[in-house]
Amino acid sequence: MEDCLDLNWDAWPLPALFRRAGLESASVIAIDRALDGDPGGDIAFLDHDGVYDGMTEPPDLLAPGAVAEIAAALDAVDADRVLAAIPPTAEETATVFRFRVEDIVALMAGIGLVPYVAGALDRLRAFYAEAARRDLAMVVWID
Repeated sequence: MEDCLDLNWDAWPLPALFRRAGLESASVIAIDRALDGDPGGDIAFLDHDGVYDGMTEPPDLLAPGAVAEIAAALDAVDADRVLAAIPPTAEETATVFRFRVEDIVALMAGIGLVPYVAGALDRLRAFYAEAARRDLAMVVWID
């Protein structure tokens, strides 16, 4: 396993789908923490243009215990329930995913929305599980 996971934009739909699926609050909190980190970590040295472009929140830290909590919560998520929360139309999906409609249409014609979301969730789960197994801290941000 590499010590870096770059999901590109693939992770962006997950928090909205967790909420749309009606998952319990622990799962929703876990996906938010997995993608946003926990505030208060002393990593201000990463808050510069070479790392952080200002488009989203600056990098945050997850301590090893937090990584383990998130890994366990993500592992417990019913992926089928998340996938069932994908809206039926490209227009609705674009709103939920915060993507352009034409990008959703391209995904639907290409890999498909279910494999796209399932792949992002699987990669995120596997990364957190391995990081937890290795007792690693994590720096988290979306660039």
